[in-house]
Amino acid sequence: MNLDEIVIRLHRADDQTAFVRFLIGFARIDYGIRCEGSLVRPNGSIRWNVFSDDLTDEFVRSSRFQATEFAVRPPAKWDQVQRRFIEQQKITETRELIKALSRLRNDLFHGNCRDLDGRNRRLCDDALEILQSIYDACRIGNKRMQEIAKWAADIGE
Repeated sequence: MNLDEIVIRLHRADDQTAFVRFLIGFARIDYGIRCEGSLVRPNGSIRWNVFSDDLTDEFVRSSRFQATEFAVRPPAKWDQVQRRFIEQQKITETRELIKALSRLRNDLFHGNCRDLDGRNRRLCDDALEILQSIYDACRIGNKRMQEIAKWAADIGE
């Protein structure tokens, strides 16, 4: 997919705001992790499991999160072999949540998700609130998490 196709997809959506805000929010957390550095493997991939271990499961267990569509019916996983989406179980742990956020980002960004309206927009709305909770948890977390939050908030002003 080229940039023109991405822009066309965005403009066909009824409301692209949730989609764009989610991608930017996810990118800021990703940027914070990469700048902090300790969770980045030599090949450049992020050790998301270690990041999720640093977070508390408190917001995953909260009634506010558990009431979201994101928790109850998380983003489906694309199966490349079967060429279809596989429904996922309800999210109960932070590791599952981080995987689901990454899956939503990948599906939206790389094009496995064709419909940017309806359910996917609701998932993006939920995910944006979740990213805010993650950012808040980083701000009050251990030294590494605070450094990630600092980098995520640095927009070069």
